[in-house]
Amino acid sequence: AYFPRAATAHLPSGEPVPGKWHTYPEQAAGGLWSTPSDLARLVVEMLKSLTGQSNLVLSPEMTRQMLTQWSRWYGMGFWINKTDGLTRFEHPGWNEGYHSYMGGCPGARGGVVWMTNGENGILLGMEVLRALTEILGWPGFKPVEKTLAQVDPAIFEQYVGKYRYIDEPDYIAEIIQDNASLFLQEAEGGINLQLYPQSDTEFFRLEAPEKVTLVKNQAGKIEGMKIGEYTVLERVGDQKIVL
Repeated sequence: AYFPRAATAHLPSGEPVPGKWHTYPEQAAGGLWSTPSDLARLVVEMLKSLTGQSNLVLSPEMTRQMLTQWSRWYGMGFWINKTDGLTRFEHPGWNEGYHSYMGGCPGARGGVVWMTNGENGILLGMEVLRALTEILGWPGFKPVEKTLAQVDPAIFEQYVGKYRYIDEPDYIAEIIQDNASLFLQEAEGGINLQLYPQSDTEFFRLEAPEKVTLVKNQAGKIEGMKIGEYTVLERVGDQKIVL
């Protein structure tokens, strides 16, 4: 009954996804449909439950367990991020042609949810997130001034290729060169985000806070990549794509 009201997904080119959206067989990840309003209500209830003000969705004890950082920066179903004395729980979403984000910060007593129906929507979504979190007083999203290094684009060719996530070997990221610019595609079919050099091997993106580092072996050959502190990828062969 709700399908006629569902937003059509769009590819990076701006073209609609064939069939309006891709149908995933998973019942939860990939297959669960929702609205930003319902996700916002969930965040509100979790914030209330955490302080014992509500148990409409989860008990206070279960909410505390979900928002406990069990390993690296993972809780139970959420990423747990601790910055400048404040903790926030969050989870991005991505299906072909869609991007979304939901998160809450108990210390700031607020939350943010956004959804877009296009691969390029993440660019707008992150702009909205940075603006709202500045108003809410969340740490970790404030723009940081960085110095753009003067790097010879000729060195970029050695970075071009595919990289496999160590913790998720079925997923592949790719570095692509387009003239004098370098781009990172974190998932096959995803949007290309430009990499700006801070040094010969360290890069930053405007859409995400994590630094991207290309890792060399003792012979000086690129053998992998790190995204942020914990996400490690190994290079897959010597495949190269230069646009």
